[in-house]
Amino acid sequence: MRVAARPNKKRKWEQNIVKMPGIVDKSMVAPCGVSCFACYARFPKRKEPCHGCRAPEEQITRDSCKRCEIRSCVQERGVTFCAECEDFPCRMLKPLHRRYKSIQKIDLEENGREAARDITAFLAKQKERYTCKHCGGIINMHYAVCSDCGKKEE
Repeated sequence: MRVAARPNKKRKWEQNIVKMPGIVDKSMVAPCGVSCFACYARFPKRKEPCHGCRAPEEQITRDSCKRCEIRSCVQERGVTFCAECEDFPCRMLKPLHRRYKSIQKIDLEENGREAARDITAFLAKQKERYTCKHCGGIINMHYAVCSDCGKKEE
C-alpha cells in the first residue's frame, strides 16, 4: 500500500530561503562552467553551505569538490576556465558535460566558452536564467525548483 506524502513536507534544501543577490560574484562560476550559485549544494541545507570550488580550500565543504580533477587541473595549468585550455574539451570535462546536458539540459562546454569570453555577460545571462520570475528566489539548477517559493521552473 502506498503512503501519501505529507503536502507540507519539504526537502531539506527547500526549507531555506535564498534570494538572488544583486551581483553574482565571478567566483561562483566553476572552471568547468557550472554556475555554483544555482547549485543545490550552495543552499544552506547543512551547517554550512558550499562556497563553490573557487573558495579557499578550508571553505570547500563537498568532498567531490575537494577532490575534483578539473579543479586541480585548471590550477596546475594556470587557466581560469577549462575553455581556455588547449586540450578543451578534455577527458575530464566530457563525462561531466554529458551528465549535465542529459539530466539538467545544461551545456557546460558552452557555459565555459561564454564565461571565458565575457564573464560579465555570462553572469548576467545566468542570473536571468536562475532567478525565479515569481519571487526573485534562486532556481536550483538540479531540481528546477525555486529556493524561496518552491515553484517548479517551466
